[in-house]
Amino acid sequence: MSTDLNSFAILIPAFNPDRVLIDLVQEIQTIGFRHILVVDDGSEKNEIFSYLKSSMGAAVIAHEANRGKGAALKTGFRHILENLPDSIQSIITADADGQHLPGDILKLARKAIQAPEKFYLGARRFDRNIPLRSKFGNRLTSIALEKAKKISLSDTQTGLRSYPRKLADVAGSICGERYEFELNSIVTAQEKGFIVDEVPIATVYIDGNKSSHFKPLLDSLRIYATFSRFFLVAVSSVVLDFLLFILLYAISKDIIVSTFSARSISSVYNFLCNKYLVFKSFNGVKGFFSESTGYFILAAIVAMISGVLVRGVYETLGASVILTKIMVDALLFFSNYFLQKNLVFREDMKFRVKG
Repeated sequence: MSTDLNSFAILIPAFNPDRVLIDLVQEIQTIGFRHILVVDDGSEKNEIFSYLKSSMGAAVIAHEANRGKGAALKTGFRHILENLPDSIQSIITADADGQHLPGDILKLARKAIQAPEKFYLGARRFDRNIPLRSKFGNRLTSIALEKAKKISLSDTQTGLRSYPRKLADVAGSICGERYEFELNSIVTAQEKGFIVDEVPIATVYIDGNKSSHFKPLLDSLRIYATFSRFFLVAVSSVVLDFLLFILLYAISKDIIVSTFSARSISSVYNFLCNKYLVFKSFNGVKGFFSESTGYFILAAIVAMISGVLVRGVYETLGASVILTKIMVDALLFFSNYFLQKNLVFREDMKFRVKG
């Protein structure tokens, strides 16, 4: 088994750790892992890190100031890929606070040996003994991920993960410098075609998880930032389109003309917001032309469908034009998002800025 374990690197981000980190490194070394990197994310005390480096032979690199777990992971990925041999096929991340047992790290490694192309997450059980903030936050992110991305996972916030090398290669471009990075990495893995799978692990919380640096309100807002941006842009676009439609319909009494005119204006607003605020696609003039062309072709098709459906329902049933439009556009919302994401703002058509 030791030969197989040489194809793994263990990455541990740490901020103000205690001696639990020393015990963890010692135990995973005993198991047979040889490539261990600890990233000191701007800790105030360095005695633990000095001991790991001088007495235990672990690799240690440091941020001068605290930058967040996501930033520490990105630094670690980059260091491993640049300094360790090509034989490293997977990078396993683990937390420094004792929540991840060495046996579970080995369990993930064994799974990765069987299917190295998969992105494995160590999934904890959330029973009645779990701290409320951990249970609530995890449940909320699981629901959001399933509704927004159709990814069904029981533990979205676990820090125990096995990243295939090809996924680690693109980790530097994943948005987020703090805890939101871990949720975004799941989304990115799916978009890149990796299978995301869970491996059951022990649930360990020490002193009610007091050592965790996760701030429920602030970090949850960061985690949901991408979803929130898309939702807010969508809502503001709908409001703008709706108000313009009412104004234009009051003037022209023509449903088709009002629909296309209102949609033309709101689409420009929606395109620019989605490109630069939601998907953060900055890819020069050529990319702008290709995305804008695809976007407005799609917008024209959706507008035509909306107008035809609204007029058809109005003429057939005699229903209110305003209420009919609300219902039709609500039904078209989800398909429009899916088509934008997968046809207009495709991964191979853009690069995303960090943050």
